Amino acid sequence: AATAATAAAGDVSALTAASVPTVGGGEHDGVVDLSNEAWRLLLGQCLEVKRHAVRGRGVYATTARRPGELIFDSEPYAAVATITSDTCSSCYTTEAPMRKCTACKVINYCSRDCQRKDWQAHRVECKQLQQLAPVQPGPSVRLLARILRRMQVQKDATPDSPEAPMPPTTTDMDWLMSNRVKVDESTKERFAQGLMLLQKFLRQSTPSLDECMTVLCKMASNSFHVCNGELQPVGSGVYPKLCLVNHSCLPNCVGNFRGSLLEIRSITKIEPGDEITISYIDFLEPCSMRREKLQLQYFFKCECERCVRECEVEPRRRARHDASAPLQQQASAMRTEGKLKECREVWQRILRKRVSTLPKWHTDVLTALSTVTDLCSELREWPQALEYAIKAQACMERASPVENCPVLGLQLAQVGKLQRYLRHDAEAVESFRRALSILSITHGETHSLVQEIQTLFLQSQAEA
Repeated sequence: AATAATAAAGDVSALTAASVPTVGGGEHDGVVDLSNEAWRLLLGQCLEVKRHAVRGRGVYATTARRPGELIFDSEPYAAVATITSDTCSSCYTTEAPMRKCTACKVINYCSRDCQRKDWQAHRVECKQLQQLAPVQPGPSVRLLARILRRMQVQKDATPDSPEAPMPPTTTDMDWLMSNRVKVDESTKERFAQGLMLLQKFLRQSTPSLDECMTVLCKMASNSFHVCNGELQPVGSGVYPKLCLVNHSCLPNCVGNFRGSLLEIRSITKIEPGDEITISYIDFLEPCSMRREKLQLQYFFKCECERCVRECEVEPRRRARHDASAPLQQQASAMRTEGKLKECREVWQRILRKRVSTLPKWHTDVLTALSTVTDLCSELREWPQALEYAIKAQACMERASPVENCPVLGLQLAQVGKLQRYLRHDAEAVESFRRALSILSITHGETHSLVQEIQTLFLQSQAEA
């Protein structure tokens, strides 16, 4: 799928008077809307954008889709990698040795080629990081700065430029809602503190504070974690095309990344006219927790079919009080001190407390099971790690609302790796087979993670 820039460069003539943006007011938050023709150029001929009376603007299929099909992909409008020693700021890999930019000594790259590819985005930022040293702005400030620079480039672009927005006279950020009027005062004060650091970072090139606040509110409501194949965050970015897709706690699509390239794939059969949906939050969580997070960050109460059904049947049972916070603090201190065995024992106590007070498939139980599994693995207690990993798998199978859940696929792969290490080859073959049946749909058959698991599956099959 073409990005906004390449679509505009490829067929500017299609943006006739019918494509001139209309700016809504009130509940539409001043967001720019495009013509159907312009949306098709952005998303492809198999998708269309329509406005629902309750859900607002959304993306709908015009053709049938099978599970595992690529619905669309998108490069970020702007993105930043986490400033850690193991994440490349260009390709977002964590699988190679990193070297810092020799000028700013902050940003990491896995190769000279990656550094050259990222130079256009990093060139101005590099000087600003040098001037601000030894202070290092956080990823949110760096992301906002990159967004503002990209917006200025689009505003200055000529109609035939590859950077020209879709349509002319707007930037891609104009598609997005800011929800600024819904942000509470304490959050606005916190945002204002971030803008003070932004001013120091950008120096003379800072736009007005009012414009920065609006863009920051848009970023807060429309940014996504950039994740590796195992769904671990390695950065954050803004993807305007993805922000057209509405939320559901029973989604028919999921998003995954190849570097910073976002891919949206179907996980169920989709018929013509069906709305394309993803989950903005962890859909394994209980209804009350999901609704609380959606209200806090996205300013809406989810009324999807699943939320209505679950909250009617079990209004509060899933949200029982978890009194293990002091034990978690104790465990965190032990991990910091390198006392892994003691940390594992504390987490086992936390797990017993949660199992006794919460449903066995509650996400707090799952978190404890996953943490104990990881600690057992670090301690090389492989049989115990496998025992807890299998329990976590059962928890996910019970909690997942969809058949092709990527988190479950990853858990099955972890179980398979432990089984293979312990020479339980027949069991490993079955775990890898089930993992592949899910992850080939959620990630795509050519994803590096899927290919890695395919290799382990064939090796286990040969040795079983």
